[in-house]
Amino acid sequence: MVYVPPGKFQMGSKEAEIKSAFELCTQYWDHCALDHFNDEKPQHSVVQDSYWIDQTEVTNDQYQKCVAAGACREPMCWDGLQFNELDQPVVCVTWDQARDYCEWAGGRLPTEAEWEYAARGRDGLHYPWGDQFMGTQLNYCDATCGRRRSDAEWNDGALYSAPVGSYPLGASWCGALDMAGNASEWVADWYGDYNPEAKANPTGPASGTTRVVRGGSWFLTRVETRTAWRDGYLPDDWYDDLGFRCVVPANPTE
Repeated sequence: MVYVPPGKFQMGSKEAEIKSAFELCTQYWDHCALDHFNDEKPQHSVVQDSYWIDQTEVTNDQYQKCVAAGACREPMCWDGLQFNELDQPVVCVTWDQARDYCEWAGGRLPTEAEWEYAARGRDGLHYPWGDQFMGTQLNYCDATCGRRRSDAEWNDGALYSAPVGSYPLGASWCGALDMAGNASEWVADWYGDYNPEAKANPTGPASGTTRVVRGGSWFLTRVETRTAWRDGYLPDDWYDDLGFRCVVPANPTE
């Protein structure tokens, strides 16, 4: 794990940033809509206490130990040859499976605010490493992706998910890796509109239908790998580009 010190940051996107994200989306996808990015506003100030976050996404090796202990159910695609290496992120897990692993490991899923703060920091970076996109610093739908939305400008060297930590230059300000691309990540919160009045350690809506997913993946474009991008998936959903990481509060009483 890496330590995330306490601090204040701007969560979400400004209107101009949302417009830029939409314009970028139209370069790779013909089903873009401006209102798809409205869930990133309003941008608002958030104060976060300190915590520890997994440096990488949870791996198959780590998750197998939980299965062997009887505390976790096997993911849905361990039979898929592209995703079985021990050092690849575990994918094809539901929200409940991700929660169960983190609890077994002595932690919990990060809140959405904790995830975003670890990814972008006090400076509000658009990507974990800075404000400029660099296609060699993450695993996303690039020239090897083979889809209509692939980005021919870059080649990150991976066809599917890569071993965790394969892109050290993509580290965030606190040293967290793969927070853009590789596998999208479940977080704890229900998906819904931001509450700008929840200014300290927010935990999202009290209830909902879908859970928040963050970070983008090997299957998604540079648009979804922005630190402000968010989406909502049904808790029972599972995909071969969807994993998670855990956090532990720095204060053991939390």
